[in-house]
Amino acid sequence: MVGIGCLGEYIAEYTNWPAGWTQEQKHRLGRGSLILLIIGIGAGLVSLMQTNGLSGEVIGSLGDKAEESGAKATLALGTSDKAVATSEHALSQSSKAEGEASSASVLAQNARRDVKVLGSDLISLQGQARYLSAKLTDANRKADEELKARLTLEAQLINVEVCKAS
Repeated sequence: MVGIGCLGEYIAEYTNWPAGWTQEQKHRLGRGSLILLIIGIGAGLVSLMQTNGLSGEVIGSLGDKAEESGAKATLALGTSDKAVATSEHALSQSSKAEGEASSASVLAQNARRDVKVLGSDLISLQGQARYLSAKLTDANRKADEELKARLTLEAQLINVEVCKAS
């Protein structure tokens, strides 16, 4: 939509095409193109805001998963500590307790690894959220600049038309 609006603006302001069009017809084309341009920029900004919202939800979800994994790691560490204490006490009597301690230790290591992976994913998503936020700010700035430039061009066009009329 933005591209079509820009093309219409270009045709209305800088070309003699289509041949035989009056200034009024070109003015209407320019106005219609401006409206299309504004709608396109607005739709782009809305999309960008929705994307930013979705990335925030993903970050929140990963935070919840990291918290859940941390709780599991804590639980696994607690289980591991109990298993180690039990195995020291019953070392001479039970090889079964030794196997449980080893299993709990593997669970704790896996949980620690999962927490580290989720932590790096969370950091990466936070970086992406900062990037998207910067992109949104840049898009807003560009939209403001384009609107100011369009208003300036319209004011100049009106001044030219007023001068021609008088």
